[in-house]
Amino acid sequence: MGHDVTMSIPDAAEIYGLDSEAYGNIRESYIFLWNLLVGIGGLEIKGSDDDLDISHPPDDTVTVKSDSVFKIKGVGFEAGQSAGPIDICFKPDLTITGVEFDGRRFPVIESSATAVTYLKVDERGRADIEYQSESNRQPAKVLSAFHYDFEMDTKERHPIFHTQYEPSSIELGILAEDYDITNQSQVTNSVPNHPRIPTAPLDFTGVLCMLIHEHVEEFDSAWPNGTLNAVKRLPTFPPWCFRPNPMCDGALVPEWWYFAARNQTQFPEEIVEGRGI
Repeated sequence: MGHDVTMSIPDAAEIYGLDSEAYGNIRESYIFLWNLLVGIGGLEIKGSDDDLDISHPPDDTVTVKSDSVFKIKGVGFEAGQSAGPIDICFKPDLTITGVEFDGRRFPVIESSATAVTYLKVDERGRADIEYQSESNRQPAKVLSAFHYDFEMDTKERHPIFHTQYEPSSIELGILAEDYDITNQSQVTNSVPNHPRIPTAPLDFTGVLCMLIHEHVEEFDSAWPNGTLNAVKRLPTFPPWCFRPNPMCDGALVPEWWYFAARNQTQFPEEIVEGRGI
């Protein structure tokens, strides 16, 4: 069964539904990767593969979501500090479909939104059970929060890959399962939904790589070859997201993220001449 795809795709690409075998392979790959990451030394990563809701809806896509949050617990304020009062909560939301492109059939990420929230946990609540609230939740304050999106639909002026500051990127009700949020009024205040800041291509796996890299001193040992091989089994972003190549005469051209989002295949000459090296 086919389905409507809202992202912009080239005429040369055809969408096809993912069958149960493809679903099984994708599910197995994400669970395998997650179990590798939980065992990384130097970080306290909380969450079970049971928390990954990997489904095969009637439209023949595959979705990867979670009703709860995954956590990296007890890191410092500074990158490189592996111990401190900060808990990082993150939550995936991916939709995967199949494409036929350049003579191949393969699954790709159709949409991706990874929410990340940074919490300062009251150290008394972490160490002293009696100090915790009656429900044994740890008192904590939301410091900052973001979501990382993959977006091809430009109706709302989205760069293809971008991040946005969003205090409530993970809903308070979900955070409240583990934390007693002490600054709820600040989290629920309205904030502008811009700027949308162009980023590197970051899906759930990419965001995890970034977080681990920031807080593990020996990154190569934390993201070993076995993990890299597991990542290779996962669906990737559609290849046409990177055409034309964003490198222009050796310079990364920021405008590319917007021109490619509008499915343009060439930069205006004035940008090439003015931005290239």
